[in-house]
Amino acid sequence: MEYRVKTEKKSYYGKAYERAGVVPVCLSGKVFLCGRSDYDVFVPQGLPECFTAKDFSRATLLRGKNAYSALNTLVFLGVITPTGEKSGRSSLFSRNKNI
Repeated sequence: MEYRVKTEKKSYYGKAYERAGVVPVCLSGKVFLCGRSDYDVFVPQGLPECFTAKDFSRATLLRGKNAYSALNTLVFLGVITPTGEKSGRSSLFSRNKNI
């Protein structure tokens, strides 16, 4: 659910409302995360050994900033690691085997 606040219209084409916040309507389930290895659930099993952000986005159905935020979080937690190699202009990632 999205809440909007009425604002002063700055021009003829300007918006009279601006988004104030978003509230979740329902929860689909609970996931308990006790350690770093539990975050492996968020990396889909169908990904190749070395994958790009685009591959991750397709597999998880996350788009844009959400996909990159998820990748950065998983890298920070050590679930995946950047390989340092590139496929075209895209950086490659791989699962961390040490977890």
